[in-house]
Amino acid sequence: MLAKSEAITYFTHMENKDSTIGNDTIFNDEDFISQGYDKHLKQARNAIFVVAAIQFVVGIFIGYQGNKEERLFTIGLMTVISIIFLTLGIWANKKPYTAILSALILFGSLLALDAIFDPMSLLKGVIFKAIIIFYLFRGLKNAKEAQQMKELLKESRG
Repeated sequence: MLAKSEAITYFTHMENKDSTIGNDTIFNDEDFISQGYDKHLKQARNAIFVVAAIQFVVGIFIGYQGNKEERLFTIGLMTVISIIFLTLGIWANKKPYTAILSALILFGSLLALDAIFDPMSLLKGVIFKAIIIFYLFRGLKNAKEAQQMKELLKESRG
């Protein structure tokens, strides 16, 4: 976790640089911001992709257990849900905080709907669900901190 004091130290260093050298540094702002956050953001993004894949595979598996009308509906619905998660995973490259938050809300909503229709579903795959939620929350926290650092850098540069 990057402390506010480290950011201030960095900004002070940048302001005290010799004016003949310019504003070039050995790293750019993006490197500074993502330092320490990248691993957790990638893990959260990967968790979103895992949810997309599992939703798709489970949707096909469950779909083929029903009659023809249920099959089409179930496979179609689960495909749409997995495409949404896939899109959120891709979007996490550009807007990690918003994408991870959206994925967390969608995943939580799906868990709540499952619990309403089948309360025992909460116990099915509980370890998997806990791992996904853990990675999403940790990624969300780091994405928020990285976003705040970007805002601090923008403010300091005017």
